[in-house]
Amino acid sequence: MSWKTLIIKDSEYINVFLDSVVIRTKQGEVKQPIGDLNSVIFESYKTTITTRVINKLAEKGVLTILCDDTLMPNALITPIKGHHKQYEQILNQINWNKKDKLFLWTKIVKNKIENQIDNLKMTNKNFDKVAHLNKFISELQLGDSTNREAHAAKVYFHELFGMEFRRNKDNHINSALNFGYSIIRSAVARTICSKGLHPSISLFHHNGFNAFALADDLMEPFRPIVDLYVFSKIMNEDYFSRNHRIALINLLNCKVTINGKSVYLTNAIEIYIDEVINFFKEKKFSDEKFPDVSSVLYYEL
Repeated sequence: MSWKTLIIKDSEYINVFLDSVVIRTKQGEVKQPIGDLNSVIFESYKTTITTRVINKLAEKGVLTILCDDTLMPNALITPIKGHHKQYEQILNQINWNKKDKLFLWTKIVKNKIENQIDNLKMTNKNFDKVAHLNKFISELQLGDSTNREAHAAKVYFHELFGMEFRRNKDNHINSALNFGYSIIRSAVARTICSKGLHPSISLFHHNGFNAFALADDLMEPFRPIVDLYVFSKIMNEDYFSRNHRIALINLLNCKVTINGKSVYLTNAIEIYIDEVINFFKEKKFSDEKFPDVSSVLYYEL
């Protein structure tokens, strides 16, 4: 199973030799078998990449991300040939029943808030706030029509990061959260495409300019994994560093319990999205197919 994450920082030129990526720098060259790669992150603007590299990575289904000049993920390369029943999958997706979509969105919101509750418990936060979030769960209506998700998020973030914390402020905590979320979003988008789904046909999020609205829907239960890491490892630092970015990328290699098993995060995403697809056929969704953040095992670099 592929598991390595390759981060390209200072390379001048990258090409392919046989089934390996060749990374050339002033100090020499390094070869990395493509079969070992789960993801590749291109950080440097100065790197020259051959089209053969891009095609090989897409062919092997490697998550490939290009960063902008602030080192934030800016582009995701996904293969056009995603699934042997591509047309059938997208046709089914277009015809997903509206009530089924609202039902599933409600379950996603419920699981996300449950994972936020687990984070507050694991970090020994105020029990009254935990009770408050449980109350929001009890008040959930179909499609979260009363927006309990947003109310829960406000209480949750204030309790986790402090009453002065705001998600729209420019600080190292938000930089870390945004970076971590973008990595999870990219991994979810990659899996969505590999399953033959169209990433812009969503359950809930609707934006004519958002090419990955479905990824934004389905990634929600995984966000608390990033939150907990940022709280534990980055919150008390002075700034958001490159080492922090590498650690957040490495969350793809953490283990999380799903369906009663501890698996790598990328495998958990695949199990979860398979269940989403199956839900629209069988009208059943097992809660065990949601990630359990209380069981996360971080892989230390």
